Amino acid sequence: MDLQKTKAVEFPKVTVAEWEVKAEKSLKGKPLAKLHTSTYEGIELTPLYTNQSTVIKEEWPGFAPYTRGTSALGYQEKPWLISQKLSGHSSTNILADFEEAKSRGQNTVALDASQLTSMSEEELVKFVEEVIKQNQPLFVDTKGEQQQIVSKLKALSSDELVKLQGVLAEDPIAEGAIQGKGIENPKEYFATWFEKLQSMDSAMPEVKKILVKSTSVHNAGGNAVQELAFALATAVEYLQHGEENGYTAEKMSKNVVFSFAIDSSFFMNVAKLRAARRLWSLIGEEYTGDASTFKMFIHSETSSFTATLFDPYVNLLRAANQAFAAVVGGAQSLEVKEFDSATNETTAFSERIARNIHLVLKEETLIDKVVDPAGGSYYVETLTNELADQAWNLFLEIEKRGGVIASLRDGWIQEAISQVLQQKKTNVAKRKDSLIGTNVYPNLEDTVNVHERALETEQNTVPFNSVDIAPLTAVRLAEEFEQLRIASLQYKEQKGAYPAVGLVCLGSLKSYKPRADFVKGFFAAGGVEGIMKPCESPEVAKAYIAESKVKHIVLCGSDADYEENAVAWVQALEESGVSIFLAGKQSQELANALQQAGLKDFISVQSNAIEVITNVLKDLEVM
Repeated sequence: MDLQKTKAVEFPKVTVAEWEVKAEKSLKGKPLAKLHTSTYEGIELTPLYTNQSTVIKEEWPGFAPYTRGTSALGYQEKPWLISQKLSGHSSTNILADFEEAKSRGQNTVALDASQLTSMSEEELVKFVEEVIKQNQPLFVDTKGEQQQIVSKLKALSSDELVKLQGVLAEDPIAEGAIQGKGIENPKEYFATWFEKLQSMDSAMPEVKKILVKSTSVHNAGGNAVQELAFALATAVEYLQHGEENGYTAEKMSKNVVFSFAIDSSFFMNVAKLRAARRLWSLIGEEYTGDASTFKMFIHSETSSFTATLFDPYVNLLRAANQAFAAVVGGAQSLEVKEFDSATNETTAFSERIARNIHLVLKEETLIDKVVDPAGGSYYVETLTNELADQAWNLFLEIEKRGGVIASLRDGWIQEAISQVLQQKKTNVAKRKDSLIGTNVYPNLEDTVNVHERALETEQNTVPFNSVDIAPLTAVRLAEEFEQLRIASLQYKEQKGAYPAVGLVCLGSLKSYKPRADFVKGFFAAGGVEGIMKPCESPEVAKAYIAESKVKHIVLCGSDADYEENAVAWVQALEESGVSIFLAGKQSQELANALQQAGLKDFISVQSNAIEVITNVLKDLEVM
């Protein structure tokens, strides 16, 4: 066939119905629904998305409602801000760190509020003068210290302040929720706050002053719908109080920064940022009659919720995946957490690697050369639409309950987030969701500095008269497994060996190895060593128990071995005084017989590893 004929060849058109028939055939008779999965947002994901899956709205980059981005040229017009936090607590040290970071690609002076508040007025003024001189944007979440910082900056001349650019912003609602504090008298507080914001606007017109920190929901375990709804409800609360105090919607739009955390659910996070821009634009249309007035500025940060203490280099993979999702989703500012951030003791190396992830994305993927790379994907467009619809409905529910402040005070938001968190923790404990290096493929040889790990987060003073509310406490998904690992490490330091369980292996290597390997990984997630011992008879197993002094054993073999011998083995080994488990779920009839014979429990893919390992460690007096 010549080239021209090859070019003319067309593949036959295949309908979705025909594809479904083929797919079900490959599943050997199982329904196609077996390939459907449900997300924590309650969205059902299907194995195939086509132009029939959803209505793709005719939207364009740079045009309202900005689903596809607020700029027609994307990052070609304005690169995203590399908002890696600088180190040091003196202006000299911070500026030196910035010079080094700038030479390696950083384009933002990103700081923690404590770095500014610890400076004297004179030092702070000199520091900001240098930032202005270098024409660099500042990025600071002031965490309740906005007015303290601004009062010191008043020593700068008006000509200098007007040149300051970036973010010096506060989210009193989220900051209070993190600390378990609600605003006692919102009307009174916001009258004062917006008066001060008006003054800041006059002095620093190029600085954004209002933060909407939905990261507080994410870090407490919430899902993407809850993050979006909380962000919208918080922003609308500020809009309403702002208008009551002469702060127009247009001023609000210009001054607000939305902060979103990005976890490892890649496409969900891309869709989350796209849906966020659309919803904010639609809110702007309600307030001003013009959807183009509300262009969302998005700051994103890779997830602390998914970071782990053990096997920390896996955090590099997580952070790179998350950063990529943030950029594909169109974030204007991005902070990549260091791979050792969970220890609260980052190093110059980990900080450099985190910053380099930005550079790899820019230079190796060329993602900054493409505007809305996810646009037109039937999957992403469908996910964007579904997220936007669900988030809007939840936002309306919050508004019906009196708004975000009222919903936080009565605990409704916290309870909804807690339910999602418990679902996530259960799925991780049962290893339905994988945390590589933590609940699957753990390496017992990994260690952490037990005495200096995960220091308590500094608590800031909320800038309002408060009432106590249930806090949105930041957690990490791996914490429960890490507590077990740390207890086991301490045990090893004292005893010279890890706590152990005996794996009594029945039959041939081929019969027992798959389940024995599963059980070893299961217990290793809690720092417990599984010691494999092939045993030809219960007598050999008894001798092994007496010699090794293990207090827990797991029978590992095939279903055929269990049917033939398991009851007799359990009856014989119970005399040794050990707790007996069996690897693999069995029929109800055999399960009843085994439990009557003295079996303690089954270890299978349905087992809660946290519960099982905790009980074993308590029996061994490790905890």
